[in-house]
Amino acid sequence: INPIVVKELRQHLRTRTFWVFFSLMLLACLGISMVAFVQADESDKVGLVTFFAFYTALSGVQHFVIPYTAYRSMAREQEDETWVLLSLTGLGPRRILAGKLTSFVLQGLLYASAAAPFLLFSYYLNGIDLPTIALAITLGAAFQIFLVSVSVSIATLAETKLVRSLLHFVVLGALAIGATSGISITIALSEELHRKSIDAE
Repeated sequence: INPIVVKELRQHLRTRTFWVFFSLMLLACLGISMVAFVQADESDKVGLVTFFAFYTALSGVQHFVIPYTAYRSMAREQEDETWVLLSLTGLGPRRILAGKLTSFVLQGLLYASAAAPFLLFSYYLNGIDLPTIALAITLGAAFQIFLVSVSVSIATLAETKLVRSLLHFVVLGALAIGATSGISITIALSEELHRKSIDAE
């Protein structure tokens, strides 16, 4: 295992940020579940709406919090001048960057595994099928990898404090737009896939 993966995972799983957002996501999913349980018999589309609510809660973390944390992790290496120490380990820039990217992808997987039972719960409410759920989760994971890669890449461009400050706001804005767009596109594709599956039946 790349030692950077172990280092980053241990470091971030001990932070307050991780546990705060992890708890908030689970609380949001629990609240959505209770509302869906109450409204289960009122509409045929409760499962679809509930799934999108669960997916939005998960995507908020996967598409905004994790990429931003990846950006800050990489930027902190330059701010604290610890990049030189990492380079002295002999791992090389490619393995260091790959380790950081992998650690944040694994964090996203941890969030997804915690949200998976809730996503599956929406299937039993009817209104959505398993292929649609699988497609949405796959698209979300792929988009998370893309956003983390872009965030880490942008962090390597900051060489001065002024540039770091400007890039900080650029990354925040880009992630906000990216997360909103990713959720919207995934929901639109999922609805279209679900509609086609109903037409086929």
